[in-house]
Amino acid sequence: MKKKIRIILQICPVLLLGIFVWLGPTTKGEKTQYQKKYEKIESSKKGENLELVKEVAQEANTKYKDGVFQGSAKGYSGTVTVEVEIKNSKITSIKVLRNSDTPSFFGQAKSKVIDAIISAQNTKVDVVTGATYSSKGIINAVRNALIKAAVDPNSVEAAENNSNENKKESANNKETVLGQKNATASVEIPKDYVGKFPYEDGEYIGKAKGFGGNITVAVVIKQEAIEKIRIIQNEADNESYFGKAKTVLNSILSSQNVEVDVVSGATYSSKGIINAVKNALKTATIKKKNNANQTVQQAPIEQQPVPKYKDGVYEAIVACDPGNSRHFKKYDLHVKVEIKDGKITDISEIYGTGRDYIAANLKFINKAAYGADGQKGITDQISEIDTLDKVNRENIDKVSRATFSSNSIIEAIEKCLEQAKES
Repeated sequence: MKKKIRIILQICPVLLLGIFVWLGPTTKGEKTQYQKKYEKIESSKKGENLELVKEVAQEANTKYKDGVFQGSAKGYSGTVTVEVEIKNSKITSIKVLRNSDTPSFFGQAKSKVIDAIISAQNTKVDVVTGATYSSKGIINAVRNALIKAAVDPNSVEAAENNSNENKKESANNKETVLGQKNATASVEIPKDYVGKFPYEDGEYIGKAKGFGGNITVAVVIKQEAIEKIRIIQNEADNESYFGKAKTVLNSILSSQNVEVDVVSGATYSSKGIINAVKNALKTATIKKKNNANQTVQQAPIEQQPVPKYKDGVYEAIVACDPGNSRHFKKYDLHVKVEIKDGKITDISEIYGTGRDYIAANLKFINKAAYGADGQKGITDQISEIDTLDKVNRENIDKVSRATFSSNSIIEAIEKCLEQAKES
């Protein structure tokens, strides 16, 4: 008898320890989720509520909360934002709220990727060939939305994997799309896509003047579209400004258009890149029509007639207005321009006038006109422009801390040029 009691006493602690580990520790007498589920199942086995078995099984498999959730991720040209609707823990719809990718490429990705995700009920789907970055943008945006919808984001396997993958995709996009390291930008051209540049496939070289020297680029044409732009040489432009200017490569590729905006703060460098691309296209071989020995008449770059200017001296007065800033009172600004042989040969008599003009304004006028702190003034910038039709606010950088004066001087010079135009 004593032997039996001894065996029981040895077994009991082991049994109690096993029950404790299985049920899990609790705080303040609270039952764990496993205890609660076990009690529900045991209750159902006794016939008290057979539906509880189904309820517990469904709860154990629940991955997402019902509702509408938004997510964002990097696409090709910018951020892709989606809205994902969850019903009964299922993905029922995906809407794209915002994107800035090329419509033709994004359209392909959107139609196929969204259907694939809803069908698979997960984001582990294939990207669309020819629209890789747009596809990845949609996929990662949906993943970010699903992380928000997860019942327990910290314990959902997809959340950790998606987070790591998003970091990896973001790094890849930054290197390949922005192309700042190797000064190259490219876009995938779908097999059935036909662009608007009627040239033979190949690489074409173009050169144009930047801020401090010539900029040379190589433009790759594929299926009448611009597939790649590569900076071959930047002779003398400042790297910090040129780095900003290189973002026009993406603008040209994403829009498939060479008439894009210059980069503020890097006007000359970005204008140089744009003109170099245009000059490269001028060297391209025009594609011949099928079954005919004729060339395509369409040209992507329309040459506007260059206006002619009469030699002479012209003057203009414009308002220097601080607008809502109220840093100073509005006053009049005078500029005198001399034109000879189609060029501005002198800009002089730049001064303020009028009732509200004060001597303190002169400091900003001179800064804008002649430069300061390593910045070129308006007069020096204009002296480097080769043709008068390019003398406008798009091609001239405003001088920092003298923006209002800069704008007024440019406006006055533009008025002088209008007077000099031959009718």
